[in-house]
Amino acid sequence: MNLIIILFIIIIILILNEIVEIFFLRPYRRKKYYKLAKNISNNKNKPLMVIGDPYTGNFITRLLPKYECGDLCIDISGCNKCPKSIKEKIENVLPCMKSNSYVIYISCVLEFVDNIKEVIRELVRVSGGDLYINYVKIPYFLVKIIPGYYDGDKYFKFKNILLEAPPEHSNIKYKVL
Repeated sequence: MNLIIILFIIIIILILNEIVEIFFLRPYRRKKYYKLAKNISNNKNKPLMVIGDPYTGNFITRLLPKYECGDLCIDISGCNKCPKSIKEKIENVLPCMKSNSYVIYISCVLEFVDNIKEVIRELVRVSGGDLYINYVKIPYFLVKIIPGYYDGDKYFKFKNILLEAPPEHSNIKYKVL
């Protein structure tokens, strides 16, 4: 009986932790990193590219987005509420962009790209190092419960790629949500 109670308490704690993460900490971090990117964009007079539609996600994000469209918004599903947007995979768009042409804010997209190393290389090239990344790391126990939804190793590859060869004079900031 005591083991069941302990397991129940552990499950409740894990669920409460996820609720706090999803509804409070993630939105705070998104807002913070977007503001950093926007400030650099304004200071350098360099356009701001947002990757990841600000109006998609859970119902709270849809009602109260934590970041704006920027000068250009890119999302595979489109950024319907943004004045200037591209509906396409970033793997197809970034290679067509000029080097050091945008400050880039990217939220919750890298988890879903196929070739993360190439995409990060392109993000760094197009941003000239002015790159702000929010990346969702789904808890390990959920990765096991929802097979095929998420490549849990991708985060570690992503982090190592950034740490291996950051560009000179880069301003790359990333935060796991």
